[in-house]
Amino acid sequence: MKSRRLAVCIPTYNRSEIILEFIEKHIERYLKYGFDIFVYDSSENSDTENIVKKGMGQYKSLHFVKIDPSVHSNMKVYNIFKEFGEKLDYEYLWICGDAVSWSDRVLESVNICINQGYDMIIPNHHDVEKLGDKIYTNVNRFFLDCAWQMTYYGTTIVKVSTVLTDVDWPYLIKKYAVPDSINLSHVAFYFEKISTMRVWRGIHLSFAESDIIVSSLKKSSGWKQDTFYIWCYCWPTMINRLPQCYTNKKKVIRKNGANSLILSYNNLKVLRSENIFNSEIYKQYKNKWHNLTTVPQLSLWFLSTLPPEAALDIRGYLKEMQIKNRIKKFCNRFERIYIYGAGLKAKRYTRYLNEMGLGFEAYMVTGDVDGTETIEGHKVIKFSRDVLNDRKAGLLLALNKENTKEVMKSTLRRVKNRVIFSEFILWRFM
Repeated sequence: MKSRRLAVCIPTYNRSEIILEFIEKHIERYLKYGFDIFVYDSSENSDTENIVKKGMGQYKSLHFVKIDPSVHSNMKVYNIFKEFGEKLDYEYLWICGDAVSWSDRVLESVNICINQGYDMIIPNHHDVEKLGDKIYTNVNRFFLDCAWQMTYYGTTIVKVSTVLTDVDWPYLIKKYAVPDSINLSHVAFYFEKISTMRVWRGIHLSFAESDIIVSSLKKSSGWKQDTFYIWCYCWPTMINRLPQCYTNKKKVIRKNGANSLILSYNNLKVLRSENIFNSEIYKQYKNKWHNLTTVPQLSLWFLSTLPPEAALDIRGYLKEMQIKNRIKKFCNRFERIYIYGAGLKAKRYTRYLNEMGLGFEAYMVTGDVDGTETIEGHKVIKFSRDVLNDRKAGLLLALNKENTKEVMKSTLRRVKNRVIFSEFILWRFM
């Protein structure tokens, strides 16, 4: 019996809405090339099963497989590899994430490469090194260029008859199905296998970011909380555990941090904002960062010390720190402080003073007040120049830029500049 062309295997867990979206919007692109779709479902309910089985009534090339939810996701992949290697029903196998689908351009290129008989096909939508479409026969060069990209499900298509046969699964499981390597054991399998092949041929295919479609229904990665354990500990551990025939292991380890965006500065800012990246993580890998990412170590330290709420707006945070420092210096020159204004900026200045352990007398406004009004426990009084004429009182001008200009020309025209603070007028208190 002739083998069918390509099996696209999609492991999924409790994401029936994403599988439904794939069937409704994307499946027909795959089927027109004669590719079969297998949904491997380990969900805790029957929602995904019902959706796929309904789709099977419309698409004969759509298949459903129920799998044990207690099995680690990477061991599910090993089991799929083993199953297809034993049956030999297909020429090629493509493990894909459930929230990702590929453009027609990618599928057409993959179809052509299948006809050319490559052992591995690497579709890359993030070709940061500008490799282009490149054929490999040297496994070390392939390791250096492509290993980091192959961490993602969906970026490696294997020829069943050459890659999934004659595999020592007990050896691989013993070596890589352990806590410090299991999350990347699929990558370990690829390079363990091709290290044993006398003749091997792979191809890297370069595509645009727009050639991969990521479902808007996808939530954050399940391993997000373990980002640094996986990519700062498990990734180097797995790479160093590979056969000695692979050289440039340090470069491969670092390439993941440089190219994948996981340890990029922008992503680290997001992780800091969620307190996943913090000073403890920084200290834990302090002597290893230079081997893990291209982000300067000083930048890593600075980011790890920021308050989480400041990480996504560092410029704004630094500006706020500068203003707070100026306010502190200003307030230390006076025995009594008043805040001119009672709006949002006045409340922000109140917060600053509270954070710095500084008090103030009252809010001052130009309008009429009855003497009983308070804001956050502080009195609101009518502005009087007399209060500021004893040289022991300072005024924090809590107004926007336009109102500051207006008030300085009118109400505060005769008040000495030295007793007025404005974040918009530096020389008033220098």
